[in-house]
Amino acid sequence: MPGKPVPVSFQDFLPETQQIGRGVVIGQAGAEGKLEGNKQTFLNDFVNRADFLARYPRTLSPAQFVDSLNANAGDKVLGYLARKSARLTKSLRNVCLFPSNFPSAPSLPR
Repeated sequence: MPGKPVPVSFQDFLPETQQIGRGVVIGQAGAEGKLEGNKQTFLNDFVNRADFLARYPRTLSPAQFVDSLNANAGDKVLGYLARKSARLTKSLRNVCLFPSNFPSAPSLPR
């Protein structure tokens, strides 16, 4: 359905969550590294899937890729990124303008 969001169910995510969590035991030494490795492997595999490459071919420019993601998500991606960026910008501005309120923040060069 070009131009329409793709319906996704909870069941669609179960195999992926199992793949990401495979071999990870929270509280066991190396769990964080194992989880990070699993996430990286999953993402590498995901972006090389035939259905992903058919929808988002490697020939797309970065702008075309974001536009395609946004269109597929029902025009939600860019709004989310804009809101996230605005919050991050405000937070950084506060740290820069009022460093005494953030004693654990690193010193910024002047």
